[in-house]
Amino acid sequence: MAQIASTCEAGTIITLNAWVDPSNCEKYLKLFEPIAAELRKHPENLFTAICVNPTDPGHIRIVHGWSKDSAWFFETFVNGNESFQSFNAETAPMWIKPRVIEHFDRYVEG
Repeated sequence: MAQIASTCEAGTIITLNAWVDPSNCEKYLKLFEPIAAELRKHPENLFTAICVNPTDPGHIRIVHGWSKDSAWFFETFVNGNESFQSFNAETAPMWIKPRVIEHFDRYVEG
């Protein structure tokens, strides 16, 4: 699958949709807490939201916004980042279907 990335000068909004057995939902969320803390401490982070679908409790959506583009995000967080690699390794066995990660161009009105 080709990686879709945002090159927008205004930044990027990244969504991650993961589906886990509802019995693993709390564990998944706990494992993400240090990642969320790491994301939020960067000045380029506009927001980080962690959501659980109330009608599909195993569907977790993580949305985070950045004032930089996707290439910056990958260089800063994904490529060689042990926290992300560890999180993916620990949570991959929980997935009941493939994750969906999307990058959107950030639109700034005005």
